[in-house]
Amino acid sequence: PLAALTGQPVTFTGRGRLMQRPQNVYKELFASQGLPFRQEAGALTMAGPLRPGRFELAGDVSSQFVSGLLFALPLLAGDSTLCLRPPVESRSYIQMTRAAQAAFGVESRWLDQNTLLVPGNQRYTARDAAIEGDWSQAAFPAVLGALAGDVTVAGLEPDTLQGDAVILDILRRCGGRIEPAPGGFRFFKSRLQGARIDLADCPDLGPTLMVLGLFCSGKTVIRNAGRLRLKESDRIAAMEQELRKFGGKIESEGGTITIWESALHAPQEPLDGHNDHRVVMSLTVLAAAAGLPAVIEGADAVRKSWPDFFAAVRQLGVEVEYHA
Repeated sequence: PLAALTGQPVTFTGRGRLMQRPQNVYKELFASQGLPFRQEAGALTMAGPLRPGRFELAGDVSSQFVSGLLFALPLLAGDSTLCLRPPVESRSYIQMTRAAQAAFGVESRWLDQNTLLVPGNQRYTARDAAIEGDWSQAAFPAVLGALAGDVTVAGLEPDTLQGDAVILDILRRCGGRIEPAPGGFRFFKSRLQGARIDLADCPDLGPTLMVLGLFCSGKTVIRNAGRLRLKESDRIAAMEQELRKFGGKIESEGGTITIWESALHAPQEPLDGHNDHRVVMSLTVLAAAAGLPAVIEGADAVRKSWPDFFAAVRQLGVEVEYHA
């Protein structure tokens, strides 16, 4: 949407799974305004200009489509409405976008549970801002702490709009012991039991919660996980494939994943990172928590979101060797 403000043809290029992720939401919106939008292998070409008006899109595909429009629509010459077909998932991410925009002088408001009014003719105003810590990334050392030993994670705001902060509630429901620490939280090794987990508002937690389920007594059921199949990899299929190499008992049907406590063993073949940073980090947590050696091919995928991940893991006493 931001590129469509230029009124000029724009081509995005890339490689791998990222360029294959479905863009039908934008394709349909652009088509409704008579604008070109073409997705091919390794390239996506589109052109604006977008016009203000009514934009209707599914609320359960990805909040990123909503956020993209929220960034661009205030800069148009007229008002727009975003109509989200229910169910609206990842609502917390939409609220995060709106809060960030408000900090820079751009406003929108809910007309009802599924409709946003975005006034036009607005401008962003420059300012200094402090960026709070990332709860999505904090989940990896948090789960490792609950499974293997005390870990303190600093830089986290308890009063946050980030949906992935629900990792605190999930770990506590599984029996995890958590205490406040200066600037964050301390996660203690705990006896854990299975739980029912809803991923509708926290899909990025999916891979590491699948790892968690292998260590919880009984059965863990993860629901509303269907969007994991549309990420950098099909995260459900990818995690099933790799967890089974450890002897993990895991099954899925559609957007529901069931994991049982498992007797784990060292994998007899290398693990595949599936060019997915969250898959690589989750497999690292599994190997470290189980105390099992494992080789992860494509581990450099962590550079997408946490380039120093393995350095951080080493600080927790995990042995890491790099192989070119």
